[in-house]
Amino acid sequence: MDEESLEHIQINLKYEGYIRKEQEMVDKMSRLESLKINPEYDYHGISALSNEAKTKLSKIKPVTIGQASRISGVSPADISVLLVYLGGNKKKKGKIGEEGGGGFGGKKIINFL
Repeated sequence: MDEESLEHIQINLKYEGYIRKEQEMVDKMSRLESLKINPEYDYHGISALSNEAKTKLSKIKPVTIGQASRISGVSPADISVLLVYLGGNKKKKGKIGEEGGGGFGGKKIINFL
């Protein structure tokens, strides 16, 4: 085995964990982009959201969780609250619409009503 091939293998082994973590983040963001929300929802009804998140989400009116996650002032904790709330509403009220039900796999709209 030549020196260049050996170096290539060493680099791949060295950074394998980092590359895997980055790929997991890309996959997670893709799932968040596929989960659509009703832009007219009143976020002030979710008491667990920070006041800043309620204000920014109400003003900007994101159409996906991915968009909401990129808004300055909306923390990862706020996104987690939204995901829990969305999941609870989907199961409890069945208000997720468009082609075939809930989940992160397809393009869905959460009505929050």
